[in-house]
Parts: sequence; C-alpha cells; structure tokens
Amino acid sequence: MTDKELYISWKKGTLTSSQAWLRLTGNNASEETARKYMNALGHYLHKDTVERKVIGVFGDTHIPFHHPNYLQFVKDTFEKHGVTDVICTGDIFDFHAISRFQSEPSAKSSYDELDMAIENGKEYTDAFPNVIVVKSNHDAIPYRQAASLGLGERFLKTFNELMELPETWVLKNAHIIDNVLYKHGDNCGGKDGALNAAINERMSTVIGHQHSFAGCKYVANYRDIIFGMNVGCGIDIDAYAFAYGKHAKYRPILGCGIVYSSDYAQFVPMGLEYFRGD
Repeated sequence: MTDKELYISWKKGTLTSSQAWLRLTGNNASEETARKYMNALGHYLHKDTVERKVIGVFGDTHIPFHHPNYLQFVKDTFEKHGVTDVICTGDIFDFHAISRFQSEPSAKSSYDELDMAIENGKEYTDAFPNVIVVKSNHDAIPYRQAASLGLGERFLKTFNELMELPETWVLKNAHIIDNVLYKHGDNCGGKDGALNAAINERMSTVIGHQHSFAGCKYVANYRDIIFGMNVGCGIDIDAYAFAYGKHAKYRPILGCGIVYSSDYAQFVPMGLEYFRGD
C-alpha cells in the first residue's frame, strides 16, 4: 500500500491508528499517539502539491572514504520520494591524513587524499547542484589544525575554495526549513541522540554524526508531535579511515532521510542491492 492508500484505509476505519502506523513505518505506537501520527500524515497529503517541499537529507559521506554505491542510492531515493530541496548534515570529507588522531600506516599523503576528495566530491556537486551544508567536525579539521598554529581564517582558503565546491553549496552552522532544524549532531550521542536533540530544541530535528544510530523517532504531547531523525552515513566500512571501528559494538548504518513536514519524516536505509553492489 502507498502512504495515501494506508491513510484512506485508516480514515474508513478498515485499520486502527496503531495498525496503520505499524504498516507505514514498522514501528509500534499506542492508539492515541498513532492517531496523531496519522493526522500529521493526512495534513501532509492534503497540502497543495505545488506548495509542498520535500527535503532530502544525506550526510557523513567522509569522501574519499565513501561507499561507492551510496551516491546512486541517494539519487534513486530522492527521485522516488519527489525531493525538492537537498541538505547535507556535514562530514562531507574526512581529512584522515591531517586529523589530530594517528593516521593508519597505509594512509595516503595529505595531498593525495585531498586530490581524491576533490575529484570524488564533484560527483556529488554534479548530482545535486544546490545544497545547504551544515558545518561539522571533520569538515573543520583543516581550520582547527591551522588554528593550533595560530593561523586564522584570514590566512586560509574558504571551505568552498579548498574543496572546489560551487557557490550553490552553501555552508551554515545550522539551518531551519519549515520549522525543522538541521544540524550536524555534535554532542547528540547515543541511540536517542536525535530525539533528545529535538526535545532540547523544542522542534523537529535532523542530525548525522552518529553513524550507528540511524532512524526516526517521535514524541508527542497534547499540543503537537515532533521527531528526531539521524540520517546515518554513507561510508565504506572497509576503508582504512574506519579501521578504528573494526570491532565496534554497533556497526554503521548507511542511509538517508526524507522530511515531508515538521511532524512527518522517514529514514531510508541503504538496501543490500546497493551495499553489496548486486
């Protein structure tokens, strides 16, 4: 069933609220909470299609250590869901070679990694000409390292100049569209990091940063319903840059997010057909 067909079945009474929400998302919810979810879905479905914005969100690609099929997955997913605007939650690039942490012995030089990152990054700018990019810890590594030597930003290239990104890729500390906050997610740790961020910000919030806790969770009260969504990552888990996590308890989850409104969003995991390249 499509979202609209499920909503119609719910409105006709064929499905209870909790049954409809379970089929829609795979998540259980109480009847009262699920009713709020379904009403939010109905609000979205009844909007004028011309005025409707659908936000596609990806992040934590850590280029050039990204999964080779991640971009195609994101493109296919955004097309399927009718995305109109694109946001990146940061960590586009990794900068492994110049990190303050010890580099792997097999690591490429800083210049070689930079050249690879710039070349691979062009695939993303070609796919998505206009993107809001949220500032993040890995993308800030060159500037933090320069600052440790007393070099301020006046001595340096801008991020867009350094990585040869078009001006239409706009860098911001955080961004709000239609009452949804998008930020990288530093200090939003744990499996409920995104939801706790939404509660703290008092608005629906989308983050990245935590590679292993992707998903979308909701919280509701008598006044409204909001969500916290972590869009996962797009990394190649076998790349040497992620050797530190080889024995981690929680494995990275690759995926992206779709935001329909301030009370309805969806995390889309990257399927095995992309992950394994079948």
